[in-house]
Amino acid sequence: GGAAHIMIDAVKGLAVFLVIYAHALPSSPLVDIINTFHVPLFVVITGYLIGDKEYTKERAIQKYTNTFLKNIYKYIF
Repeated sequence: GGAAHIMIDAVKGLAVFLVIYAHALPSSPLVDIINTFHVPLFVVITGYLIGDKEYTKERAIQKYTNTFLKNIYKYIF
């Protein structure tokens, strides 16, 4: 519905902002934290917009959580 698409647009806008923010600033603990999730977030949102026409909040959270956890694991280990 319309509210779901507004939320997707807002999250996508946040992801774009975080990508720009993380690349524009010198390295810091905050930038390191942002770097752990800004690209996966953007990829998940873009992937949803390309291939998943049945949007639910739970499905989006599940996709993002799975991607986020995989990247955190790679980042730490």
